[in-house]
Amino acid sequence: MSRIKMQLKLLPQNSEDKLTADAINEEAFPECERNSLDDMYASDTADKIEILGIYDDNAIAGFFIVRIIRQCNTIIIGFIFKDNYKYWYYN
Repeated sequence: MSRIKMQLKLLPQNSEDKLTADAINEEAFPECERNSLDDMYASDTADKIEILGIYDDNAIAGFFIVRIIRQCNTIIIGFIFKDNYKYWYYN
């Protein structure tokens, strides 16, 4: 049995992997529920959001988003893989 080699890496907006993450995002969410990654990057005017790629054997397999909202004392974490997404809110 081989071990899964998963890694987390920051996902820069201008990276090739971000284009793959865009495709994963489009596949995982219906249009009426989808927020583009470009919109998420643009909304981060105070460095309160991180978008990280989830890599399996050096290939991007998904991504997740961490956003801190200080006014509400809330952290939002979303995990997105093909055909699957989950969100957690921490207060």
